[in-house]
Amino acid sequence: MPSGIKDSLGFSMLRGSTKTWWDNKIIVEGEEKVMSIEWAKFKELFFKEFRSESEITRLRREFLNTNQGSMTINEFKIKILDRAQFFPEYLKSDTLLKEHFYSKLRKSIRERISLRQVESFSVLVDVARDHEKNNLNPKKKD
Repeated sequence: MPSGIKDSLGFSMLRGSTKTWWDNKIIVEGEEKVMSIEWAKFKELFFKEFRSESEITRLRREFLNTNQGSMTINEFKIKILDRAQFFPEYLKSDTLLKEHFYSKLRKSIRERISLRQVESFSVLVDVARDHEKNNLNPKKKD
C-alpha cells in the first residue's frame, strides 16, 4: 500500500490557508521531499500548524468527560474516536478504549452489558447498538 502523502491524495483536499501553507512547504522544502511525507507525519505537521495547545487541551478534556447522554451509539462512537486521537494510549490499547467507552455509556445500556464478556471495542459498540435498538423497539408481550 502506498504510504507517501502523494499517494494518499490527502493534500488535494486542502483549501484556503491550509493550501497556502502546504504550497509554501513545497516551495521551501522541495516537492519530492514534501510529497514523500508519511500520512502520520503530515497529520502531525498539520495539527501543529492549525491547532492551538488550548484547543487540544479542550478536546482532551472533552474525551475524558463526555458521556453518551442523548447521543445514539453511533454518534457517541464517532465523538469518542474523534477525540481519542489526542490520547494515543487509548488508540493503541483496545482494552483502554473499550473500558472508557463502556464507562461513559448511558446507565440504561451499561447495566445490560457485562464488560468481561465483551472482547473488544468494536464488539462492545455492536452489543451497545443492539441494546439501544431493543430499547427503541421493545417487543410486544402477548
